[in-house]
Amino acid sequence: MKKIFLCLLLSCSFIAYSQEEEKELPIPKNPQLPKIGNHNGVVKKVFFAMQGDARYVAYQVQWQGQDIVIVDMLSDIPLEKGDPISFMSMTVKIPNRAGGKKNILQFIATPRLNRKDKVKK
Repeated sequence: MKKIFLCLLLSCSFIAYSQEEEKELPIPKNPQLPKIGNHNGVVKKVFFAMQGDARYVAYQVQWQGQDIVIVDMLSDIPLEKGDPISFMSMTVKIPNRAGGKKNILQFIATPRLNRKDKVKK
């Protein structure tokens, strides 16, 4: 019983300490819209994982001389190595804890209905 009480006391102390240290992020007064670009590339590698009936699909693609990973959340059938792909880049400015701004760059596959909707080479 003493061990349980001690664990509970330590947990409550940790939660209280964590909440004191946490700063709220500032809410931007003039939020900026993300900068979006549309691109085409060729799949160099396919990443695929399953957990139960949930799945993760992503592709390695060359973009502006850099290898990137594009997440594909919506397609039913994954592309294969060598397949052409359309994707979007999105640059978003978000506030950081120091009160400044931080740029985040994301890539996502453009939705397609099925494998017949591949980008033409």
